[in-house]
Amino acid sequence: DQRPKRRSIFGMQQLRRGRDGLWYFYGQEDGEVVRLLVRKYWTFLVREGLPFFLSILAFAGVLLLNEVFPILGTLWWFIDGVVLLLVLGLGIRFVYEDWLVWWNDTYIITNKRIIKYEGFLEPKRQVVPLDKIQQIGIELEPPWGYLLRYGVIHLYLTGGDLIIEDVGNPRRIRDAIEGITKEFKESKPKEPPIPKLKDPVIANTLAELAKPKEVPKLENEDEER
Repeated sequence: DQRPKRRSIFGMQQLRRGRDGLWYFYGQEDGEVVRLLVRKYWTFLVREGLPFFLSILAFAGVLLLNEVFPILGTLWWFIDGVVLLLVLGLGIRFVYEDWLVWWNDTYIITNKRIIKYEGFLEPKRQVVPLDKIQQIGIELEPPWGYLLRYGVIHLYLTGGDLIIEDVGNPRRIRDAIEGITKEFKESKPKEPPIPKLKDPVIANTLAELAKPKEVPKLENEDEER
């Protein structure tokens, strides 16, 4: 059994790839196979990490100015230190608030259900059985959604909704979920037909009782009493 034996404190080990190349997760049921993993598109990291990336460029520019204007001497040490602290601060913030969120916020689609893992310090889990899925829709966010091929997948469920945001190639993922859901529903054993009663008298009596009866109308029902 290659499934994780326990949930880690930060949820980092609740999902891992086994030596057979398949994914395994904490709480996996017997006979359950991971068919698809969905995370936010890489554009999420670029968008949220833009301040960190710009600070790296700024630090590289300051180092270049060190060589161009050496006359400032020791002042460059102070400027370098300030910019370096800015880079480190933004880098820690990016890893903690963005990269770990991207890594932990995962949708696991198995042959039985969809499991949504969310959160880092306090991970949460939402489980949706496949037989609750009624319809799947997608929405591309113009204009970048059309250009970079990312968008939103909307799962219409029995008694609620599940929205998967910022995913790459949403049409492919929608088609994959639809195929997995169809396969699951077709594999479920069909309910046996209701057995017919052998006694015709009882069968006719039950049939008569099942027929809808007209509600008798009251005389002068609109008049006040």
